[in-house]
Amino acid sequence: MNNSQKKLEKVCDNIRGIRELKGITRDAMAFELDITASGYGKIERGEVDISLKKVFQIASILQVDIDQIINTDVSQVFNISNNQNVQGVGAKSPTFNNSGNSGREEIEIIRKEIDELRKLIQQNKIQ
Repeated sequence: MNNSQKKLEKVCDNIRGIRELKGITRDAMAFELDITASGYGKIERGEVDISLKKVFQIASILQVDIDQIINTDVSQVFNISNNQNVQGVGAKSPTFNNSGNSGREEIEIIRKEIDELRKLIQQNKIQ
């Protein structure tokens, strides 16, 4: 596989990964792009060359900058081996780099932040 093919594969993986992260179906993407679901599947699998215009359209639908599609390393965002519980076989579930904190510690930090935000919202409603 040459360098260009590797880059195209990375872009296709990124499109699929970002779409899955955002919870958008393949059918919805195909509809927005005005192509068949089969045609969209070929884009994600890297079976067709896609134009830069199409990449911009996909970025717009996913509400990301085109740079995220081209340069994101989805292997840092997704754990491919633990995918069946999220969206079935072939789906990818998110993992986090958290500097040694366990997932439970991260969840607790997020819960505390949510509680603080709720307090701020309540204070603003009262004023």
